[in-house]
Amino acid sequence: MFGKKTIHSLLSLLVVGIVAYAGYSYWKSGGQYVSNIVWTSLIGAGVIAVLLYTGFV
Repeated sequence: MFGKKTIHSLLSLLVVGIVAYAGYSYWKSGGQYVSNIVWTSLIGAGVIAVLLYTGFV
């Protein structure tokens, strides 16, 4: 249905979105919710890494 290039592009956008959202949340909270941002980023990166490792994308 989708080519590998399309899926990789969507994943890249997802990663950028997570990082941008984390940065915005950090800035808006004045740096109080660092742990939540770190965990969100780690979970997102972990999910993507698993998908790449299993050959899903």
